[in-house]
Amino acid sequence: MILLCWISFALCAAGIFLSLRPFENKGIKEKIEQAAIGQGETLSYEVALAQGSKKPDKVRGILVGLRQGLAKYGKDTYVAYMIPASLILGSLGAAVPVFLNIPVFSPSFALLGVLIPYWILEAVWARIRAEGDKELERSMQLISVSYKRTGSLELAVRENIDSFKSYIRLAYLSFLLEVDSVDPDIEMAIWHLRDRFDDPIFSEWCRALVECTKDRTFVETLDAIVLRKGEARSVNLRVRSVLKAARNEFLMMALMIFGNVGLLYLLNKDWFEALTRTFFGQAVLSVSLAFVCIGWTLVRKWTTPVSFHERDHLFGEGKT
Repeated sequence: MILLCWISFALCAAGIFLSLRPFENKGIKEKIEQAAIGQGETLSYEVALAQGSKKPDKVRGILVGLRQGLAKYGKDTYVAYMIPASLILGSLGAAVPVFLNIPVFSPSFALLGVLIPYWILEAVWARIRAEGDKELERSMQLISVSYKRTGSLELAVRENIDSFKSYIRLAYLSFLLEVDSVDPDIEMAIWHLRDRFDDPIFSEWCRALVECTKDRTFVETLDAIVLRKGEARSVNLRVRSVLKAARNEFLMMALMIFGNVGLLYLLNKDWFEALTRTFFGQAVLSVSLAFVCIGWTLVRKWTTPVSFHERDHLFGEGKT
């Protein structure tokens, strides 16, 4: 037990050390990500996956997906903070039960500590993605209105860019920089702007802008595309609310499991003592906590909404 405490203390100290902000400029956080996620797949790894001789690493795939998604909004460093946070909380979760003389809870508490930062990061990513989708729709609407009035896409972007937020503003700033300093070709700048967002309706809107540079009659299609973007976002919000209800039901059942422990104290104190004081009873509670943690992680995975997009009727097929 003493050895476990020393190991937990060492891991916790390492996590605190890696979380220190003064080391950020030296690239330590990037090295943490590379150690946990990797820089990229080798050719032999890709061949092994294609041949079926090697299975993809699911944990690594989840972390890569989170990092790539957050990188679109300039928040990819959150993954580097999550890794030492999991190390710290997992170490504390393993050590605290030992100090409290209930070492049987060490595995489940360590699992809980490791998963908490991942749950938080996943929730942050879902919020950022929802806000980014809303801001993208707003930018499409404002620029469409200004473009119809001015007839110049560059002027329409300049009029509204100060009202945009975070990554959306950065994308349009890159568009203006490309037009002003790199290449005055508006059409090519629109294609580069389209590539910054993985959104089929936004891609359709960009294709409509390209057509507008050739034929002004296409400008009337911009409002219809923006309207479809709003409808698709409304559908996604309704789907998220339904899936959120499923998550709430799981949390309610988990609360009932551990709430029954307190109820057992009122009904039969002998059973309560057997559950909380004996090794077998504590093992049952520890295993229950571990199953709840794993179950909550799986429920969050299974209830992650798939983005809905209408099909592109004007300029080719979109994604669904």
